[in-house]
Amino acid sequence: VRCGRLFLEPRLPRDWPGCSAIWRTEKMTLRIEIERTGEQITTLDGCPVQNGVDLAHCSGEHTLRFTSE
Repeated sequence: VRCGRLFLEPRLPRDWPGCSAIWRTEKMTLRIEIERTGEQITTLDGCPVQNGVDLAHCSGEHTLRFTSE
């Protein structure tokens, strides 16, 4: 978390195809899914994320999906 925004920079072991986690705060539940696909894309509830997730405006339940090379 930098300046109120969540950034993902996963370092998966080479033999892991992916992983998942749940992060809960008072205001939100964030399901984080990381998958090795060959391209790097980050989406929040299916919408592209370019500059991290703005945590100040997140409440309720969301899915953050990160694909990596």
